Amino acid sequence: MMNAPVTASSIGPALLAPPVHDRYDILRALARGGMAMVHLAREVDTGREVALKHLVVPEGQRPAEWRLRFQQEFHLAARLRHPYIVATYDYAEPREGH
Repeated sequence: MMNAPVTASSIGPALLAPPVHDRYDILRALARGGMAMVHLAREVDTGREVALKHLVVPEGQRPAEWRLRFQQEFHLAARLRHPYIVATYDYAEPREGH
């Protein structure tokens, strides 16, 4: 089952504020899943378009546990190599104060 496209009005402007870590400019929201938002972004240095997955911790949940799950997912996905699996390149924690 695919998630419905997400619009800026349905997620709020705070999640779309570019740039992210001074490395990615957010172009638009693509989808929202159970634990994350996915945006189309442009890598500032290369101009390459990428999908940027942003963790969204549900209200009332423990952020540290969700971050750990998200980080584990990244490390597992980064090891996968298959023509039908999206390549995973980067992981970053939020900057202090963001």
